[in-house]
Amino acid sequence: MKTLSNNLIGSLIMTSGMLVYVLNDALMKMVGPEIGLFQSIFIRGLIVVSCFIFFGFLFKFPLFFLPKKFMKLVLARGVIEVLLTCCFMIAIFNMPLANAIAILQAMPLLISLIASKANRENLTNTRLTVIIIGFLGVLIILQPGREGFNFYSIYALISVLLLVFRDLITSKMPKSIHSFQVAFFTAVLVTVTTGIACCFVEWTPVQLKAQLSLLTAAILIGMGYLASVTAVRIGEISFSAPFRYTSLLWAIILGALFFSELPSFQELLGSAIIASCGIFVILSQGHKTMAKGHKY
Repeated sequence: MKTLSNNLIGSLIMTSGMLVYVLNDALMKMVGPEIGLFQSIFIRGLIVVSCFIFFGFLFKFPLFFLPKKFMKLVLARGVIEVLLTCCFMIAIFNMPLANAIAILQAMPLLISLIASKANRENLTNTRLTVIIIGFLGVLIILQPGREGFNFYSIYALISVLLLVFRDLITSKMPKSIHSFQVAFFTAVLVTVTTGIACCFVEWTPVQLKAQLSLLTAAILIGMGYLASVTAVRIGEISFSAPFRYTSLLWAIILGALFFSELPSFQELLGSAIIASCGIFVILSQGHKTMAKGHKY
């Protein structure tokens, strides 16, 4: 009964975390076209880094003291995060929010495929079939070669690849590196890089509404990160992880409310296929891990 209760709490926290993540994306989509890609990411980054420093000193988290032997891994992850952030922001600035997030949800399919090759594991026919069907869902959304094809969806696809490589690098990091440190160094690198990029583009005065949106977006990112980590620690990951796909539902709702973006039947079908296949892969991986006696 206690496990069930923890699982329900974990799933609610995960669902809430996905909501605040999508709210962050929606706010950035509102502000980005007004003040530009680099400036919006830079200002949000300044707020995020400031929050990291404040809470780092408040709770005495290790921030600045990272062993040199781990610096290459953290730096590599940070560089990928810079590219990932820029690519995904370009995607959501120029295409429906729900479509960009739906394409991003193909990540578990791709990481399962790459991880199986890297670990020299044989994919079962069922799992391989599910992965292929999931990628067909992506193609249904993209509609390549048709009039409805959006060029900027390529940036969403690149984001998926970058997300996979980022998580693979993260998995190689020893547990001695605190998650707070990794997140802090990543935020610093994203902020510094986009700050330098701002020097080569025209700076746009930021109105009060945009300032409040960026402040809220920065807070929401922190809340989303905390919620997603807390959710998998409270309950079983095989139970809570599939609730990540509630981000698709939130993206459809917020896209319709804020941007009047109503998904077509093909886009809804593609999203449903990606979500179903992704959940299957997550659950099958969860059962496999538990069978080995491991804990996520």
